[in-house]
Amino acid sequence: MQNFKKFITTPYNIGLSCLNYLQDKISYQKKPEEFEGVKINLESKEENMSFEDLVTSKNYPLEIHYVTTTDGYILRLFRIPGAKDERVFEKTIKKQSVFLIHGIFDSSDGWVCNDEDKCIPFILANLGFDVWLGNSRGNKHSRNHKFLSPEDKEFWDFSFHEMGLYDLPAFFEHILKLNQFTEKLIYIGHSQGTVQMFSALAENQDYIKNKVKLFIAFGPVARTYCLESKLLHLMDMLKIDILCERLGFHELLGHDENLCKLNSWIMPKIPFLSSLVMETIADKGAYTINNARRMPVYLSHLPSGCSLKAITHFVQLKRNGRFCTYDHNDKEINMKKFGSEEPRDYDLKKVKEFPIVLLYGKQDRLASEMDVEWLLDELGSNVIFKKMYEEMGHTTFMMSREISWFDDIINIIEMFNLEIEQDEN
Repeated sequence: MQNFKKFITTPYNIGLSCLNYLQDKISYQKKPEEFEGVKINLESKEENMSFEDLVTSKNYPLEIHYVTTTDGYILRLFRIPGAKDERVFEKTIKKQSVFLIHGIFDSSDGWVCNDEDKCIPFILANLGFDVWLGNSRGNKHSRNHKFLSPEDKEFWDFSFHEMGLYDLPAFFEHILKLNQFTEKLIYIGHSQGTVQMFSALAENQDYIKNKVKLFIAFGPVARTYCLESKLLHLMDMLKIDILCERLGFHELLGHDENLCKLNSWIMPKIPFLSSLVMETIADKGAYTINNARRMPVYLSHLPSGCSLKAITHFVQLKRNGRFCTYDHNDKEINMKKFGSEEPRDYDLKKVKEFPIVLLYGKQDRLASEMDVEWLLDELGSNVIFKKMYEEMGHTTFMMSREISWFDDIINIIEMFNLEIEQDEN
C-alpha cells in the first residue's frame, strides 16, 4: 500500500518541483519591469510570507506560544498583544482576550491574508483587544506530538470532536493563565472552528461556560445535510473517504511548499482561477462577494492539512442528516469512544444560558441556510444575535471586499461587555 501511495505522490511532487524551479529561473532572469501585467510589490511578496511575516511586516507585535493537549498534541498559538506600532515588552496586559480559530484545511494564516484594514485580528488589536489565533491539531503549525509522528496512523485519529474535547481546553487554559485580567475570553470561530465549539458545548457545557463569555460563529457548521459544495458532493458521490482509507491515506491536502509556491505563481496571473476554486468549494458568486485581488494571497497559504477522519466526519453528517459523533462502523469501538454502539447525537438543546452569535451568508455553499435554521432551533434562546448577509459566502468572513458587516460584531461585543459589567456591579 505504501508503494502505491508513493506511485501516486512521486510524479505529483516531481511536477511541482519542476514548476518551482521554472518559477525561480524566470524570476532570476527577468527584471521586475519585464513582467507585463504583474504587480511586483508587497502584495505579491505576501503570497510567499509566513504567518509571522504577514503580521510583523505590518508593524504589529507578535508572540508565538505552544500548548500541549492532555492527549499529547503540541499546538502552535499566536498572540497579537497590541495595536499597530504598539510596543509591548513584558508589561501586564489589561485587555479583553479574544480567541480566533480557523476552518478545515485552513490555519491562523487565513485570518491575516486580506487587506490590513479588512483583517479581523488587526481590527481587534487596534481596538484594544488581546488577540490570540489558534491552530487545530494536524495543520501545518500543529504537527507535533509528545509520542507520535505525523507518519504514524495513530497521529491522525481525530476529527472536530477531539479538537473540541482537547484542543480548546488547552488553548483556553493557556490564554487565561497569561492574561489574568481576563476572567473569560471571547471566542470567534469560522466553519470547523464553530463545530468544534458546538460539540464541546454539548459534551461539557459547564467547563466552556466557565472559560468563555461570548461565542461568535462565522459560517456556523453543525449538521451538514443541506450543504451545496460541489466539491464535497463529488467526494461523497465517489466515496473518496472510503477510497482514501483503503489506499492508506490518513492525512488530506497536507501543506506542501511546492504547491504553495505554484499557487503564488499562478494565481496572480490568472485572477479568475482563485474565484473558480472558491465557487466550486464554498461560495456562490465568489468573484463578486470576495476580495478577488487578495484571494491569491489567501490560496497561496492553503491547504494547511487535515486528517482524513475530520473530513469523513463531515461527510457522515451529510449522509445521515444528523449532528452526531463519528461512526467507526464498529460497535465495540463506538462504545469505547462514545458510550454507545451507534453514533451519539450532540444534544444542543441542553445548552442553557450561554450567549451565542450566529452570522451566515446567503451565498454560502458549506453552511447552508436550511442547516443554520436547524441549528437556530436547536440552540433556542442561547442565540442573542443572528444575521444572514445577502452578499456573503463562506470564505467571505475571512476575505470580504468590505468590512461594514463587522460593525455588528463590534457593537455586540461592546454591548455585551457593558451588560456584564452592569450585572457585576
